[in-house]
Amino acid sequence: MNYFLCKLRFITPLHIGDSESARSLDSSNMTICADTLFSALCHTALLTDGKAGIDKLVEYTLEDRLRFSDLHPYSGSRLFLPKPFMLPCGYKENNKSIKDRKKMRKLSYIPLEMLDDFLASIRGEKDFEFEKAICSFGEHHLTTKASIRGNEQTVPFSVALFSFYNDCGLYLIIAYETDEELDYINELLRLLGLSGIGGKISSGYGKFELAEQIKLADASAPDPARLNGLLCASSATRYLLLTSSLPKNDELKEAMESSSYGVIRRGGFIQSYGSRAGIFKKKTQYFFCSGSVFSRKYNGDIYNVSDNYDHPVYRYSKPIFLGIS
Repeated sequence: MNYFLCKLRFITPLHIGDSESARSLDSSNMTICADTLFSALCHTALLTDGKAGIDKLVEYTLEDRLRFSDLHPYSGSRLFLPKPFMLPCGYKENNKSIKDRKKMRKLSYIPLEMLDDFLASIRGEKDFEFEKAICSFGEHHLTTKASIRGNEQTVPFSVALFSFYNDCGLYLIIAYETDEELDYINELLRLLGLSGIGGKISSGYGKFELAEQIKLADASAPDPARLNGLLCASSATRYLLLTSSLPKNDELKEAMESSSYGVIRRGGFIQSYGSRAGIFKKKTQYFFCSGSVFSRKYNGDIYNVSDNYDHPVYRYSKPIFLGIS
């Protein structure tokens, strides 16, 4: 597989509801899971080419001609990775080590250039400089809107949003087979940026531009070049998951051996326009989240979570891994 780095510059605030909360409007995440991106791409493909567009996108992914990472943050030229789910070893039990572990728990992302330092600190070989890893990418804020239904009295409600600072945003890693798949997905991403991703796009939220695009095999900048080497590592001792995903049933037991992971709930609703028109709940699944660490890779799948509605609804679950030691 070849790898492609795509930076998204958000030109309007972003609303990504917390899947763990029943009141998802009241909270908003900074990052976006790959299955959310894939659902938005399916919708864009449907509007562009009808059912044939969705079929083409699903075919590319099922045949492993396309894969996606979650969308992770960047700041300027610095790329940030999800903090690996790894327990520290080799620390002496003293006040400093306890404070260090508390600081470590507060980190969600670490700069790519500090990955080796982080792993060395996990092995107990050196102290990790937390202050250098901390970065603010933007700010959370609330906006109040009004719901109007017929002649009823308006009902106010709040929407949680995230606004990125200048020169900050989210980046996506795309694994692709040939330029045919890459050109196709780039066009879908361009169109998606015009309509927006996430919740409340009818209010103009979630719009983005494609800020920078790099074929990682041709990269000369330090972070992209290093990223390509880690993505292509085939004999690493551990693999860092960059895509929230779930193995197939026959892969699950082997994937969990000698692994350390977190889980994330993936649910949501669909709008159906067939004979059973209305809003229906998707099947709920629990995925391994980005930052989970495995001793071997798995392939994952694309799951139909429509619960036998008039049309299939796809949830993306094909991982991208980063080789680490």
